[in-house]
Amino acid sequence: MNEIPIKEEMAAEFLADLDAPSPATTETYRRALRRFFRFGVQNRLTRFTRQDIKRYRDELSTLGLSPVTMRVYMTSLRKFFEYLDKNKIHPDVARDVRIAKVDVLYENKSFLTAQETAQIIKSIDLNTEKGKRNRAMIHLSVTTGLLGIELSRAFVKDIQNHADKTVLFVQGKGCPDKNNYVILPEEVYKSVQDYLACRVGVKDQSALFARLYGDEPREGLKPREIRNCIKEVINHSGIDNAKDRSVRSLRDTAGLLAIAGEESLNDVSRFMRHVSVESTIVYARHADKIQNTCSQTVADTILQAMSGP
Repeated sequence: MNEIPIKEEMAAEFLADLDAPSPATTETYRRALRRFFRFGVQNRLTRFTRQDIKRYRDELSTLGLSPVTMRVYMTSLRKFFEYLDKNKIHPDVARDVRIAKVDVLYENKSFLTAQETAQIIKSIDLNTEKGKRNRAMIHLSVTTGLLGIELSRAFVKDIQNHADKTVLFVQGKGCPDKNNYVILPEEVYKSVQDYLACRVGVKDQSALFARLYGDEPREGLKPREIRNCIKEVINHSGIDNAKDRSVRSLRDTAGLLAIAGEESLNDVSRFMRHVSVESTIVYARHADKIQNTCSQTVADTILQAMSGP
């Protein structure tokens, strides 16, 4: 294997070769590898040893990153060195470097209670188009489990009547077309219609959630813009730990509240549009853990013993 210096340009070749499920995944790996190359420049490294990878991992651990983010950084690095090894550019020195395990019960999950969700929705000023738009996005996401990218891909014409139900056809992550739909509860449909009534001349081909100004069909909000709009509402809602909540929290809350409401695991799996019911089990485990009374039982037993003679 030739001693070829490892340069950042090679990351672009790796990403072009990567069979990623979505452009968002590719961009996540690109950002993660950018940090690794900064580490290489700072330490004047163009070839790497297993010890260098461990030092990089340990440096990441000092940055206060969550275990999930750490896993993303290290997974991207592992895949990069797999690619380099496969193409006989550099040995795979990242293969056996340990990374922190993530508790699957909490992986990428940030739930809201029903009370917190209600507080967020009630905090929105509905005297403006912006407020009605933000309420509609939040109401839709937390009751159907839609993500920001799915909201951004929706058009007015995607709201249809299907088998006597009002539904929104959606294009999920990694899906080439709108081959699935979510059912809109009556109050959610009303939130969406209240918002659309603010937009003069709205057309079927208009983006469902659009920027505030301009002629129809207006430019739709990008996924990042939707995330920022929702995050702004959450931050100003007055709920605890608002900084840790996001549009993803709304989807996770939809799954948790459905499980807590005694919907079946299979029904919730279909509702969340999971490929496998294994993904849904995370919500069931969390709901079970929240209801677990073991710690209170132990505390009561000790208190009773302390109160005795």
